[in-house]
Amino acid sequence: MNRLPPGAAILPTPVDDFALPDERAAALVRHWYACRGTAPVPTRHEFNAFTLRPWLGWLSIYQRLGESDDFRVTLDGTDVVAVTGDDWTGRRVSDIDREFGTTCRTELLSVLESGLPRVDRVPLLQKSWRRVTRLWLPVAREPSLPPDQIFLGLFID
Repeated sequence: MNRLPPGAAILPTPVDDFALPDERAAALVRHWYACRGTAPVPTRHEFNAFTLRPWLGWLSIYQRLGESDDFRVTLDGTDVVAVTGDDWTGRRVSDIDREFGTTCRTELLSVLESGLPRVDRVPLLQKSWRRVTRLWLPVAREPSLPPDQIFLGLFID
């Protein structure tokens, strides 16, 4: 298993709300666990735009590209774009890692491997003076398949 970056934590069941300074983030994790039910992770059927309406602008969706270690940003929420100043929709994460010197692919793979939500508090990449809470939530296409998509919630601290 990949090691977590400094400041990152796998969230336990039930959610430790103390680890989440933003109530919207805590509510999103509770929603993820409710959608999961007894499955290892929620499916896209349960974890969808209708059930995620309160958080939509603050979510980005990362889709794994087959069996590779790369992902495509399939959606960058409008509030995420407004805060970061970047819309990465359609871009590969490997391009973002190269451009900014980040390890996002490794972090995404770690979340898929664990099958559990993860939270970290970090400086915003584009505006290092601003700190954010990032919430990583794995999702599967079907209950019998491993997770292949990650919803990333971004919440300003």
